[in-house]
Amino acid sequence: MRKILEILKRHFEGKETGRSIALSLVMALSTVQECLRRFAKAGLTWPVSLDEAALEVLLYPPRVQPAAFVWPDFAAVQSLLLSHKGKA
Repeated sequence: MRKILEILKRHFEGKETGRSIALSLVMALSTVQECLRRFAKAGLTWPVSLDEAALEVLLYPPRVQPAAFVWPDFAAVQSLLLSHKGKA
């Protein structure tokens, strides 16, 4: 589970630096910075009336899985190529 609300609370209410937040929550500084960047990009203001789960969905939307790769029908391709052989 992410610690989004804790990061935001320490940043906005505690006026802590990203480095001190990262150290106290035992996470990378880049993780704290990314969370704050996504919060700002979402156009939200502190305090928020959202819970942790709603914030997570808003700031970290689920990735869309690409469509499954479909292999070509190699037998059909080969027969098509062979049928055109010598017709140039």
